[in-house]
Amino acid sequence: MNHAEKTIKDLENRYGLGIQFRHDISILINTSSVVFSSGIPFEIKNLAPREIEFIQMLQVGVTFESLKAFLAQPRIDSMVNQFFKRNLLKSYFQDTGKEESHLNRQLHWLSHYHRDAHLAQLTFSRKKVLILGCGGTGGIIAQHLARSGLLNFVLIDGGKVDAPDLNRQMSYYPKHIGQFKVDVLSTELASIDFNIQCATHAEFIHSSDQLQQIVEQTKPDLIVNCADQPSIDIQLWAVQSAIRFQVPILFGNVGLEDAFLGPFLTTVEAMTKYENRVRRLKEKLGSRVTVLKSSLCFTNSLASTMLAFEAFKFLSQTTHNSLIDKMMSWDFQNVPMKLKLDYSNWSANETA
Repeated sequence: MNHAEKTIKDLENRYGLGIQFRHDISILINTSSVVFSSGIPFEIKNLAPREIEFIQMLQVGVTFESLKAFLAQPRIDSMVNQFFKRNLLKSYFQDTGKEESHLNRQLHWLSHYHRDAHLAQLTFSRKKVLILGCGGTGGIIAQHLARSGLLNFVLIDGGKVDAPDLNRQMSYYPKHIGQFKVDVLSTELASIDFNIQCATHAEFIHSSDQLQQIVEQTKPDLIVNCADQPSIDIQLWAVQSAIRFQVPILFGNVGLEDAFLGPFLTTVEAMTKYENRVRRLKEKLGSRVTVLKSSLCFTNSLASTMLAFEAFKFLSQTTHNSLIDKMMSWDFQNVPMKLKLDYSNWSANETA
């Protein structure tokens, strides 16, 4: 096996059908040079026309069968290895050109992390998620997952839409006041994709046995607990259901100035530790925990989006889940951001 053949084999194992440049890279192609501005900018100079042609092909994607003819040239082989080491490549995604598909952009995104974006999407779409609590957090999570292509939901909430819900529960409108949230949300999700199936339970959870019966009946692949009542007990009952049926479970709630994201528990060992922690918390606090009445659409949306993203990554087996076995506190007043430009110190003569 020569060097070019080894390069092809290594790339096939990682990328599948072929390769192309990542979509978050800026590439400036000149007559005989190319400038890349991803991470630390760099330039490749003195390129022959054939080498420029190869880089142009990588912008749209090239199969490994087509790549063989180029890798016979030592410099192109060297460039490919350099692109790989700098993390500039992704799997080649064959765009059908059917822009009408609402998942087209998502498939492109998945192709940055999977050898086969379509298979990753299919894996995700076939999963079933149980959402416990369909208010300001659970309703938004359901919408995100539905727009991402998830086709099977179990919705549990005994509440009906009322006026105070409308400032933050994005699935509901004044015309829905008086209707069960699970019924309205189910209709909303079906309007996103008529293939979506929702098992609705218009009931509040009052015991561990009640929830376990629903989990046993519906067999979800993931439980997302967004319910806040009855305080502490609902956390305990949810994790007990997860333990009994060995179903991964994700927790999250929103406070006045922060949100608690996670924990995301995927093993019985971690779930049991969390159950013991909640039991101790209940023994210490009893029924003294009150539900926060102050709530905004902004903070609910931020927390819900992050939770939905963690669920999507887990179910589609994409990238790292930062909440596995962890609970993260997110301070809304000090959301970490990276300064890119400061226009207060910007000179009129400077260019972007």
